[in-house]
Amino acid sequence: MKKLLVIIFVYLTFHTNTFADTYEIEDVEKLGFKKESQQFFQIVGAIDGWGGKLENESVEVYEYQKLGDPNIDTTKTMFNNILKGENSSNWKELCIKNNILFLTHIFFHIFCLE
Repeated sequence: MKKLLVIIFVYLTFHTNTFADTYEIEDVEKLGFKKESQQFFQIVGAIDGWGGKLENESVEVYEYQKLGDPNIDTTKTMFNNILKGENSSNWKELCIKNNILFLTHIFFHIFCLE
């Protein structure tokens, strides 16, 4: 699993347009993310959102308009409160890479660089 996380970090850092401030969910799909169900992304101010699998692990991925989008901070606060309290989805980690927000059932510490 750590190998996958390193690959994700390296890919998003160096193999996409390094001068771009934003990513798309399609960039995450290139890493092996398989979409399963569209999420209610509008509720968290995102422009797209999907639940699916990455390396057989459940993940939710939300795409925001741009790096520094204020909705990211609002969503981060909301999800962090959920992670600390009653968490029926069993999410363990919230990760942000530029304008992409991940919710995972595993710990993505290598990827979670803000």
